[in-house]
Amino acid sequence: MRIAVVLVLSVLAAAGTSLLLDLRNGPAEAAQPVLDPGGARDAEISALRAELAQLRAELDAAQARPTKVVGTTSREEVLDIAAAVRAVLAEEGLLGAEGAAVRAALAEGESAEDLTVDDLLAMLNAEDLSDVQWSSIWNKAKEAGLTDALIAHFEEQAAENPNDADAQAQLGFAYIAKIQQVTDGPLKGQLGMQADKAFDRALEVDPNHWDARFTKALSYSFWPAFTGKPAQAVTQLEILVERQANLPRDPKHAQTYLMLGNLYQQQGRMEEAQQAWANGAAIFPDNAELAAQVAASQQQD
Repeated sequence: MRIAVVLVLSVLAAAGTSLLLDLRNGPAEAAQPVLDPGGARDAEISALRAELAQLRAELDAAQARPTKVVGTTSREEVLDIAAAVRAVLAEEGLLGAEGAAVRAALAEGESAEDLTVDDLLAMLNAEDLSDVQWSSIWNKAKEAGLTDALIAHFEEQAAENPNDADAQAQLGFAYIAKIQQVTDGPLKGQLGMQADKAFDRALEVDPNHWDARFTKALSYSFWPAFTGKPAQAVTQLEILVERQANLPRDPKHAQTYLMLGNLYQQQGRMEEAQQAWANGAAIFPDNAELAAQVAASQQQD
């Protein structure tokens, strides 16, 4: 399963320490789906969407009235149309921006009690989820009481596919989603350590797995200095700089340079910090955060 690179701010506590973890730096560029130029299936999708919108409007109006009005549409019928839209999208393989937009709209229109684990998995498997959509899906899971069921699914997938780095990383993301939903306490620490182990397994399978290594480094950066974790975060980022140089360039890779420079700065290694930011800005000249750090450091000279 391909991981939808997801950035979400989470409060992590591992061994009693609060960790702030940012998983994604915004949605990756996704290829736009291309429909049959003949237009038959395109027209079918458009018709289904229009019908769904009309039915939703009728349902809202009916629910606002105290008595049932002949000719209005039940929620079950609306969900049947929603299922039909999903079926067409699945058949056509529309898992890009268009498909995700429809799925997100459907999720917003459904109450949590209407969702199943399969519904939530279908939405989480989209390749272009935004931060807000990813968090919204997990919030829906919490409302429906399905968070643990989702985690169980990812645990099963990771166990059945030990050599699939994405499956291991997805499990780590699932643990982090649960961390967002629980109150401070030992459980957060346990989940944080479980997530860290999942990312370790992903890196054992694929040392070039960007999301797993970046997430691991970022979580370590929020530990107290006496634990030695911030130093390990620097090591992980230095490794990531080397490895991502051999990967197809991705805008999210700019975050490695930004974070590495920031950690150098926190540790009083200003020269190395400036070099990290400058190196990143040279490769990613459009990254505003790197440009700002370079400019600020030059003013301090």
